[in-house]
Amino acid sequence: MFQTIRIRLTAMLVLLYLILYLVSSTVIYALTSQLSIGNLDAILKETADPLAAQISATLDHGYFPEQFVSLTKTAAMYPKVTALVLRDATGGILASTNPKITKGFSFVARGSVSYTSQFNSITDSYFRVYTIRLTTLYHQTSGYLQIALDMNSIQAALSALRRVLFLVGAAGLFLASVSGFIMSRIFLRPAVRSFDQQQRFVADASHELRTPIATLQLHLEMIKARQDEPVSHRRPWIDGMEREVERLTRLTDHLLLLARADAKRVTAQPMKLNVLELVDEVWNASLLAASAKGLSLEMKPTLDEIYDAHLDGDDVAKAMSAYQIQADPERLEQVLTILLDNAIKYTACGSVRISIERERHGMIIAVSDTGIGIRKEQQPFVFDRFFRADQARSGSASGAGLGLSIAHEIVREHGGRLTMKSEHGVGTTFYVILPLTQRVKNRRKESLRQVIELNQRGRSL
Repeated sequence: MFQTIRIRLTAMLVLLYLILYLVSSTVIYALTSQLSIGNLDAILKETADPLAAQISATLDHGYFPEQFVSLTKTAAMYPKVTALVLRDATGGILASTNPKITKGFSFVARGSVSYTSQFNSITDSYFRVYTIRLTTLYHQTSGYLQIALDMNSIQAALSALRRVLFLVGAAGLFLASVSGFIMSRIFLRPAVRSFDQQQRFVADASHELRTPIATLQLHLEMIKARQDEPVSHRRPWIDGMEREVERLTRLTDHLLLLARADAKRVTAQPMKLNVLELVDEVWNASLLAASAKGLSLEMKPTLDEIYDAHLDGDDVAKAMSAYQIQADPERLEQVLTILLDNAIKYTACGSVRISIERERHGMIIAVSDTGIGIRKEQQPFVFDRFFRADQARSGSASGAGLGLSIAHEIVREHGGRLTMKSEHGVGTTFYVILPLTQRVKNRRKESLRQVIELNQRGRSL
């Protein structure tokens, strides 16, 4: 599909070049020709007008013009002129300075004056001929005077110009074809990448949806096969169906969120909130899952530590105000839940820790674990959709590989940055770096610049 589009784009670029070049080269050639021949015409007119006046006066007195009595003298008087021809009223030649040349001149009466470019087959040359009609005092035609200039040099120059324009046009056409093919590839690269991502996204989403649907179908068949049994006997399959429905709901919610993110329709609804209180809620909600796996879930600092360190009410309020930011509480809670769930899910033993640190321009929330970590070569892809690390990490827990992608989109929508540091076999730490205040979208770059310093510092934590 894209190959056809690429060929069409190249053809359009080549056609556009061809049209522009044809127009420009035609204009260049026409102007050059007009200027060159115009100079000849000026010389012809400058010579012919006074000469024609003298000849007309001579003819009016019944004498043959003395300019043509001595042709050698006449030719010497007009060195720029190639030939002079005097014709009678019918166009017959009365006299000429160069009979060999003038014999090949054509003659057609065209008003009082005319300019013609003629090819003389006898001398194999080009001439510019100026013809002026001679009249009597009673405005009757008494004859014609023709003056000719050699224009071989001009014709040679114009011929050379045509060759140059043709060669330049051919070379330009070749370069336009090659460059058009290359440029179309560059222009289409984002579209190809987007199309490939879309295809991969659809394929991965279909695969992820197929598994719970197949499980639901199996459970339905098991329930249908045991319709005569008590409900208690069919309870395991009913519970399994509930789990798969929840999984499907969560998966479709994730897919919808990512689709809206692609369409630039995911916007945070920032409000003033206390990060410490929000983290405490998520931490408490995750305690049961951590204890079920025998993991230690730590939070630093805790609300109790803040209250114990600041017994006075004003001091507590001042200490808590240090953790105030503007963010969407629902979205930020979703990010923290994803990070904590992943940390607990992929940690077999040890501890999971979440810490909050206030910096000058933002807040750093770090979620670290002592799990199996992520291999170095896989780390650049952790925020890609449907990406799951090696079998040791993904095989022990189910998931569609969308959580970190969603967290990354949410944090980015807040004008922040989600980064990570991991060592395989040691553990992983994710850093949520958020600005203290939300800026309007067209000033997000300024927010990102403000947290670059935090990002670099977060990597070294």
